[in-house]
Amino acid sequence: MPEIAELGPRVAQALLGAMASDGWNAMKAPFIAIWRKYNPSAVDKVDRKLEVDREHVREAGDSPGEDMNNHLLLQWSTRLEDFLEEFPQAAPELQRLIVSSNQISGKGAGASVRITAKADRRGKNYISGTGDVNVTGN
Repeated sequence: MPEIAELGPRVAQALLGAMASDGWNAMKAPFIAIWRKYNPSAVDKVDRKLEVDREHVREAGDSPGEDMNNHLLLQWSTRLEDFLEEFPQAAPELQRLIVSSNQISGKGAGASVRITAKADRRGKNYISGTGDVNVTGN
């Protein structure tokens, strides 16, 4: 299983991908169930935030723009990293959620995904994947 520090951004990416797809309910329900299991007092707030962010993604349509995607990805990555710091025992369940999300979206074995990441002023990009990963850079 990937390191816990890598898991937050991976789950965040899966969430954002699901927000823009028909697989949203298949991702949201188990995500909320995991949150409810470990941090029930925050479930309502997280659920509202998910719905607000999904509405933003849906309103943006096919071209949400890098700024919005990066903003949402950063927010959810941070939120999930904090969650995993407090509840590291949730990591295996979140990892299974990613696998399930990939199967639903068709990003399982044999699929190809292209990611472009830019960092300015000595910034860092964390990109993770499973299987064969080919990274090139300029």
